[in-house]
Order: sequence, then structure tokens, then C-alpha cells
Amino acid sequence: MRRALAEALLPNLLAALLAEKVRTPLAPGTLTAQCLFTATHRQESPRPRITVAVCTRDRPQDLVRCLEALQTLDYPDFEVLVVDNAATSTATRDLLRTRFPVFRYVEEHRPGLNWARNRALQETSTDLIAFTDDDVVPDASWLLRIAEVFEDQEVAAVTGLIAPFELQTDSQLHFEAIGGFGRGFRKAWHRIDPSGAHPDVYHLGAGRFGAGANMSFRTHVLREIGGFDPALDVGTSTEGGGDLDAFLRILHEGRTLVYEPAAITWHVHRRDASALRSQIATWGTALGALMTATFVRYPDFRPSILRFALVWSWMGYITPLLRNALGPGRTPRRLRGAPLLRLSKGPFRYFQARRTARSLGADCIAPVRQAYRQSRGRISIALVDLSRPLEPLTLADEVFACLLHVTLGDRFVGSLRIENRGRSISPQEIAARVSQDLAEPVLQLVMTSSEVARATNLADLVLSQMPGDDDLAGDEFSPRLASVVIATRNRPAQLRRCLESLAQQSAPFPFEVVVVDNDPASGAARSVVDDFACVRYVTEVVPGLSAARNTGFRAARGEILVATDDDVVTPPGWLQQIVQPFRFEHIGVATGLVAPLSLDTESQRHFEAIGGLGKGHRSFEVGLDWLAGRPILPPRAWDLGATANAAFRRAMLEDPRVGLLPESLGPGSPAGGGEDAYIFYRAINVGYGVFYEPDAMLLHEHRSDPHGLRRQMVDYARGHVAYLLTTLVQDGDLRALSRLLAVLPAWHLWRLLWPFHRLGYPRQLVLAELEGYLSGCWGWWSGRRRERRLTRGGRTRSSEPLMPLEEAKLGALSEGGEHAAF
Repeated sequence: MRRALAEALLPNLLAALLAEKVRTPLAPGTLTAQCLFTATHRQESPRPRITVAVCTRDRPQDLVRCLEALQTLDYPDFEVLVVDNAATSTATRDLLRTRFPVFRYVEEHRPGLNWARNRALQETSTDLIAFTDDDVVPDASWLLRIAEVFEDQEVAAVTGLIAPFELQTDSQLHFEAIGGFGRGFRKAWHRIDPSGAHPDVYHLGAGRFGAGANMSFRTHVLREIGGFDPALDVGTSTEGGGDLDAFLRILHEGRTLVYEPAAITWHVHRRDASALRSQIATWGTALGALMTATFVRYPDFRPSILRFALVWSWMGYITPLLRNALGPGRTPRRLRGAPLLRLSKGPFRYFQARRTARSLGADCIAPVRQAYRQSRGRISIALVDLSRPLEPLTLADEVFACLLHVTLGDRFVGSLRIENRGRSISPQEIAARVSQDLAEPVLQLVMTSSEVARATNLADLVLSQMPGDDDLAGDEFSPRLASVVIATRNRPAQLRRCLESLAQQSAPFPFEVVVVDNDPASGAARSVVDDFACVRYVTEVVPGLSAARNTGFRAARGEILVATDDDVVTPPGWLQQIVQPFRFEHIGVATGLVAPLSLDTESQRHFEAIGGLGKGHRSFEVGLDWLAGRPILPPRAWDLGATANAAFRRAMLEDPRVGLLPESLGPGSPAGGGEDAYIFYRAINVGYGVFYEPDAMLLHEHRSDPHGLRRQMVDYARGHVAYLLTTLVQDGDLRALSRLLAVLPAWHLWRLLWPFHRLGYPRQLVLAELEGYLSGCWGWWSGRRRERRLTRGGRTRSSEPLMPLEEAKLGALSEGGEHAAF
């Protein structure tokens, strides 16, 4: 787990650590891991004075949190200017006078966020101005990181990372799932060539550069382009887009904008669903207004604007809406459709707001004409030696891009391309690009030979410096109690072998074994369980594996519920491995590798040849992104494992959005299978993660006779169709239709036409799967009818609650340290 975390952090972490090191001369074999993680103390130039502008309107409670954070900024010279926009009370003024008297307060009576921003621009006398909102908490080093970027004189604007202040409600999680305000952790320079033969258009999607809650400008540049358009943004009928319009115009006039993820602010997202939906809906109006303003402002650019608006509407709004319509997404469908309904209002709203702005004294913002014209064809080549201090690269105006060959003394490191578009390239940009794109070869050269010898890869260097926190360390997870639930039906020999293997389990936590007899009248299972004094015996007369397991789950007392079958053999360390993924609270299901116990018969070899029950030898985790990632085809939940080797968090099964195993599906029901895929699907659909851990291996006895294997394949194919129909009917996942009506028919037709001797397994198995596919609808419908007949008290059996943990008496069971149930 700890290594996986280090490898996930590696690219961005190394880029951040190396950026400052690269700006100073390096020498081969002189850097240690400890030095890499130690801050570089370079000579700092005098920090410029910065004005921090906070625009607010009747939100004094939010403003208090923001201003308290501004008081703690780690920056030597700044002033805070609070602009009170069209206030309906004196609450903000009184707050500044009583609690924050050192901050400047000004009033702007004309309603609109851009009116307030322009008032701040008018009031400031500093060279740099940084804007944030009243519902934002700036990081202590926010201004320091901004000032470092502005050391590059080519930079006209800086945006930063906007991270969530809290993620406590569904609405806040949905906002982050849509994309939030964050724009990643990679520092980026943005510039375009608007005067070339084929102007760039990517800057029209200015939302990718940042947002107004974290943006800074050179004051004179912002004034040169006309400030902010008062016909845009919150407080006007256009409802937004003012910050993006400023980014767009900065870039369109040939200036440079830098996204610096180290300049962090924390934003308080909307906490309730109605507020979030209103906010998302305004995005459509704002986009339409922004494109209209750009269309009016740049006549020569209008064909590109129209093309971009159509493409952006399709990719940004229509495609996600269709994806959510076909299947469950990470956000409610009404959120995706909200901005699309308002998109057409944007142009009308913009002209309405423009008339209002003019009546209040605003001038129309005219485009700034560039005096130069650049060629898009010329590429320059430059050499950069990291053993020498980095110097700025001053290139000719007609140079569109520069190919940098990077060396360390006489050792070649690598090459990278920077699109400077007629601008000079600063040492800061060179260092950032080298640290992002060439981190591994640079480290291999500059690390000492002993460090390189000790580290098999760069992740080892990170691991060697990571803190030994309990969250990151390799401590084993130990539940208070785990319950192993075994469902059985008239297989006493297999059950005895399974229980004997469980008797060899030793784990650093207590566990119990619950055997559920699905045919108690026969007495076969009871005679076996009587030989194991510590095994709990329960009965379930309703036939079906799902019904039996659910009964076992209700009787179990553990916080982790482990399901397995009577025809398996568990190695000694299996139970400890299957519960380890639950150290992470978001994991709801853990599955493990199911390997064959023997391959003595031809039927067993055929079953393993078509995939068996194993899902590979590499661990993986899936969540909402995986579930929503296939816009047309359904997610392959059947590839996540099997309930013959699966563990469930008790709290997840108690969640009414998930519930227990569906008793309309599974072996022993008319559907024949599909219960495992559906419980995984439901778990992921409500936000739980599923983790596959191959180290949690057990051995399964495959069907040894052709008749048993054929019957199993019919059930699997029928259960697969029943699972897809269940997601279609109960969850509204229309993606199931593509597999039911297109993929599966084509697959079966291809195998019927393909020569059977090339398939690797006999004809009767192909026909068995086809039989299961054709009878799948009947199996699904029959299973649902049976479940309705078994309904108790107006709800299905699978929705009945588990025993509360308080009744499980975990304290008494947990005494004595290391436990086994035998």
C-alpha cells in the first residue's frame, strides 16, 4: 500500500523537488535523497508589494474565515482591500472596523462581481494584484508562490490550484466529481499566437487555466486590456464568465499566463443540492455570454469562435449528459443537464447586461491590436547545461518553438520542446519543464552511486524519505472481529475439507466461522459441523446461494464479512490478506485470486482455459471513475472477482443504497448467477471502492465431469444476462442494451461460425453458453417473481438489516490477542 502511494505521488513530487535544484548548478553524483527533500535556500530578490482584493456581497460569516487566513499569510509586504459590492446592510463594514481595522474597505454600489474587481483595480497602486473570493481560505504561502512566478517578466497573469476546503456533503463531492475548480498539479505556461495565419483557439476554453477565486495580474497589463467586462459574471444577468474573459483576453493579446499549483487556495463548495444545481446551471449561461462577448470583440476571429462553441458544447455538456443518461455517473443527471438548458440564454443575457453596464457608466472593452506578426514555422535549437547556472533564452520574434537539448556537463540528459511563440524563455520555465519531463534521467545522473545502488527505482527514494505515519506504514489492518460465511448444500466431503483448512488459519485478529445449511432436512452439513465445536451453524430453507449467504451475513457478528464456498481450500494466510484492503475507509469490497485446486480432468482444464475464476496476479482498485468511464458499453463488473473469495465491509451492506446480495440472482435461483457482479456494481455506484488483492488466494475445486461443467456454463451465461437486465431495470443503466443486443449476439455468432477445433474447448460448451444467453430473460424474470413471492413485510429479503454491531459483543470475543475459531 505504501509503495503504491509513493508511485502515485512520484511524478508530481519529483517535479516539485527538482524544480529548485535544477535552477542551481548540478554536478554528477553529488545529490543525496536527504538533500533532494531539503529546501534550497537561494538568494531571494526583494518581494514586490501585492494588493489582495477580496470582493464580497452580504456574506460576513464567510468573509471572516477568509480574512483570518489572510492575516496569517507568509509574505513580507501586502495589503488587503475588501470591496463591498451592492451591500444591503452594514454588516461587512462593521466587521472590518471592529475585527480587521488594518484592512482597507471600499464600497462599490453598482451590482456585479466585475464591477467590484474593477473598483479594486482602480484603488490599487501596487504592481501586482491578487484576487480571491470571500468563500476561500488562502494557503499561508499563497502570495509567496505567486510572487516567485512573477519574477519572470514575461508573465502577465498567474492562476493557482483551488482545492476543496471540505468534502462533507454529497453536493460537495458531486462538485469535485464534475471537475471542481482544481486544474491539476502540473505547472504550465500558456501563451498563443493570435496573429498567425491560423490563430490558436484552445484559449477559448479559458476555464482550463483556473478560476477567479485564485488569480493574479500585473496591474498595468490588466489596465491595458481594459480591466474586467462589467457585463459578465455574478451579480449580472450573465451569471459568470468574467474571470475567464480576462484570461482569454490576456492570452489573445499575446501575453503569458502561468498556472502554478503551489499557489493554493481552499474553496468552500456549496453544501446543499439546490445551491449546487443553481451554481452549475449558471455555467451554461456564462459560457453562452462569454462566447458572445468574444464574438463581438474579435470580428476576425468569429469562425473559430463559432466552431469552438459548438465543439465545447458537445464535449463539455452534451456528451457528459448522454453518458449519464445511458448509465449511472458520478453525479446526478439533473446536474449535467442544468447548464445545457441555460446555454442558449447566454447571448441574450450578455446584450441585456451590456446595456445595463453602459447605463451605469461602463465603456465597451475594445481589443488591443498587436504590432507584431509571428510565423508558425520556425523552430530554434538551444543547448542547456545543468552544470551551469540557467540563463534566460532570448529568441527572435519569429521563433514559434524551441527545441532544448539538455546536458549535465558532458553527459546528455534528454530533449524537450517549449512553444515560446515569439517570447523569451525564463530560467524558471526551463527548470520546471526539465523537472517535469526529464526527472528520471536527471536523478540517475546527479544521485550518488550509493543512493542509486540502494534504490531499485525512483519510488524507493521517495519511500526512504516518507514519514513513518500509521497511514503510510506497512502495519497490518486488524478488524475487531471478522466473520467467514460458508454456504453449503449437500456436499459434506467438500465442507469438511474447507473447515479443516480454515482450522489452519492464524490471524492477528479474532474471527468466527458461520456455516449456512441450504438443505437442513438432509442433515449432511450438520453432521460435519458437529465435529468442529467453534463453528456456528445456521439454516436457510429458501434455495439459492444468495439467500444462504444473506442469512449468514445476518447471523454474523464481525465488522468484516468474508464469503467463500464449501468447495475451496484456504491457505494459512488467506484470511489476513483478504481483509487488508479495508485499512482504507472507502473500500467496501475486497476480492481475491481463485486458483484451481487441481486440473486432473479435461473438464477442469476446459474451465480454466476459458478464464476460470481468477482475475490475474496484479492488484487493482476501481471506483466511480471506472464505473462511469465507458459511455456506451457497460462496466465489466464480472472481471472484479467472485463471491467465492470476497469480503464486505459490514457498514456497506447495512447501507440501504447497497443492501445484501440480490436473491433474484445467483446459483440456485432461476437466474443461475450474476449476484457477485451486481453487488460489486451497486457498491461502486454509491461511492465504495472495490479492491482486488491476488495475495488473498484460495484454491477452488472446479467441476470434474462434463455434465457438471456444462450446467455451470449455462448458469453463468444466464446469470450474465440477468445481471445486465437488473442494471437496466433497477438502475436505469442503458449501457446494458449495447451488450445484450449487440456485443453478446455477435460474440455467440462468431463462435458458432468459427471452426470449433480452434476455440480450445468443446462444442457443447459453446452451445451451453448460447443456451444460457437465450434463456437469460426467462431466468431474470423468474428470479424476480420468486423474490417478490418471498417478500417479507413489504420489502425484499435482501433489504433486511444485519444484526447491529452492539449485539455482537465484540469485546468478549476480542480478548486474548491472536485468535482462531478452532
